[in-house]
Amino acid sequence: LQRCLQRGMAYHHAGMDASDRRLVEQAFASGMIRALCATSTLAMGVNLPAHLVVIKGTSAWRGAGVGHQEIDPGTLLQMMGRAGRPGFDTSGTAVIMTDSKSKSRYEKLSVGLETVESRLPGKLVETINTEV
Repeated sequence: LQRCLQRGMAYHHAGMDASDRRLVEQAFASGMIRALCATSTLAMGVNLPAHLVVIKGTSAWRGAGVGHQEIDPGTLLQMMGRAGRPGFDTSGTAVIMTDSKSKSRYEKLSVGLETVESRLPGKLVETINTEV
């Protein structure tokens, strides 16, 4: 991480030490980091706007029992939403890299033609309990 930071780059993921995550978030927010490689955890609950967001793949490894699963549309929208945040930038770009058979699905998602439903009602108690 130190070598990356010295070159104006960094990475961010849930397995990092909390102090390292905060350091990366602060350095990115201040403009010291020009390129940040991150998992979807960065898009959840952290207000870090970016001019360009590149989503490298639309599936994620969920373990040997599950294998690869598509990233849910809500998470993808959260990730894309980091690009061009009002008050921080006048424009933004989100790039989704996916396979050719999924291309039309993500084109529809990116322009708001695909319905996205919240999963929160079914997991509300669990979500609140993890925050307490």
